[in-house]
Amino acid sequence: MLLPSFIRSHSGFFAGLSAFCIWGSLVIYWKQLDTVPALEILSYRVVFSFLFLIGLISFIHQWGEVKKALGQRALLLRLVASTCAVTINWGLYIWAVTNGHITESSLGYYINPLTSIVAGALFFGERPCRLQWAGVGIAAMGVLYSVLAYGHFPWISLVLAISFTIYGAIRKGIAIGSVTGLFVETLLLSPLTVAYLLWLHWQGQGHFFTVTPVQMGLILGTGVVTTAPLLLFTYAARTMALSTLGIIQYLSPTVALLCGAYIYGESISHATKVTFMCIWAALALYSWSTLRLHQQTKQALGNRG
Repeated sequence: MLLPSFIRSHSGFFAGLSAFCIWGSLVIYWKQLDTVPALEILSYRVVFSFLFLIGLISFIHQWGEVKKALGQRALLLRLVASTCAVTINWGLYIWAVTNGHITESSLGYYINPLTSIVAGALFFGERPCRLQWAGVGIAAMGVLYSVLAYGHFPWISLVLAISFTIYGAIRKGIAIGSVTGLFVETLLLSPLTVAYLLWLHWQGQGHFFTVTPVQMGLILGTGVVTTAPLLLFTYAARTMALSTLGIIQYLSPTVALLCGAYIYGESISHATKVTFMCIWAALALYSWSTLRLHQQTKQALGNRG
């Protein structure tokens, strides 16, 4: 009974943890589709996510919430903004992975937690303690070292980081269920992606019927692998502090980086190793300070009682 109770009380944390594990492992998934152009993969991803969500919305009986969301102009405009942010993020990440930029894309998701922490402090009034800020500072120095060592402007990394931070911040401030929100986002994108896919096949440039059976199955599964982690993330973003969510995001680029290095043979430079060590040192410091703060709060409440 104790374990299920613990999981329920920390459901946001476990949802975020699961989301980032899945996202890190998606490097393997997208790499199997590297013979298909990134924009075409993105289009299939949107369409099959939309179709999957139709079934999910029907199963959980949330069509009323969808109708309500579509009838609120202000809410719909925010979802348009989040749709733009996540589309840029999805498309660029697929392109980066399938074109041999796994390391640079991983750097983007190392930067992302830092931008999330800043967004939480600036827009949501979150105030990490001094030790937590020290952890952020250590991670920032590691990331800065890696950025400077690249020798060129890391636009892939920065666009991935900023676009996903914007997406998380917008979704945190929207009073809408994660399933409904994601459904509306894919609904807004689907007309464009369907039109693009139809045009591709009309021109004889579509790949769906020319890929291997395994790749066809992977394309069909893009809806599931897209929807599951995003639903987990949006739930976590609404139930826990962005600063804490920012720290556990380091798991995703670490998994991706290890996949790039040990599965696909991308070299890990000295700069990347330094960044890796700084980030995990920051994670240890941040986690320790958070645990200590939690224990102090618990003790104070116990003494008060």
